[in-house]
Amino acid sequence: MARGNRTRRAIVEAHAELIRGGDLLPTAAQVAERAGVSVRTLWGSFGDMEGLLQATTGYWFEQDSALRGEVDPSAPLPERIERFCAERARRLENISPAARAAQLKEPFSPTLRSSRLGHVERVVHDIEQAFAGELDAAADRAALLDALVGSTSWNAWSLLRDDLDRSVAAAHAAMLHTVRALLYCGHNREARAYLRYLGEADIGSGADLPVLLTLDGRRPGERERRLDHLSGYRHTRPIVAGNVAAGQRQHDAWGEALNALHVYYQMTGDLPPDGDARREHVAAVVRNLAGCVVEHWHEPDAGIWERRDRPRHHVHSKALCW
Repeated sequence: MARGNRTRRAIVEAHAELIRGGDLLPTAAQVAERAGVSVRTLWGSFGDMEGLLQATTGYWFEQDSALRGEVDPSAPLPERIERFCAERARRLENISPAARAAQLKEPFSPTLRSSRLGHVERVVHDIEQAFAGELDAAADRAALLDALVGSTSWNAWSLLRDDLDRSVAAAHAAMLHTVRALLYCGHNREARAYLRYLGEADIGSGADLPVLLTLDGRRPGERERRLDHLSGYRHTRPIVAGNVAAGQRQHDAWGEALNALHVYYQMTGDLPPDGDARREHVAAVVRNLAGCVVEHWHEPDAGIWERRDRPRHHVHSKALCW
């Protein structure tokens, strides 16, 4: 029995070595020769090619498991993304020869189709484990999960490595960029906190909307003070405390605030914060901002450039009001 198991293992490893070496469709004779056995022994051990494929896919799953680790879901998101993508890159590069070979025979092999689905299930499980909080907070959990699976699957990796001829480092960087974009855009808790801050801040009414607020939601002073004892990047001077722009009219700020509310509502179907009183306050802010846009969009302002001379008409301000 032990000898038979060693023979089977030798045949499987020979099969995998040929595939890893670039021979995607090795014949039984080639596998037998590499394993140091006869073709008769090969078929006696596995019965047919489907039996050999079943054993070899098991070998590749073992290889993948050796590279597979758990990402701590309580770690900071940037750390989880870095670790997850680094591991995925190693695993995908390791499994690539088998995946390329499987593509050629999968239409005719139930074993290879099952193997592919097994690897997909692993990716889904790993993503759900590593990014559980982000998935649960997403407005459309299924869509975010599908996007993450699609961007970290072997199909995406093959597109970069085989079709676009990217290096492992470049393919890894592309995956990292995509996963970051997908997960960073779902920070609903942070958006809710920002909008709660906006709802509680000293916004005022009419066109007197402040373009700057302190951290505690108050209006900063407009007076500027030179701090001659300090210098900035590469000894840049002067360093100034305060900002004259605090008293400017910048119409683009209305559009930025309204767009933040609109995008949040699109993603969550909710208008924060919770509680009738504060929710009504946010609604009042929205009405005030919308009224300012309707009444004053056509007027000149300081714009995003914060010009300190006379107000002018700025395309950016008009676009944000629109």
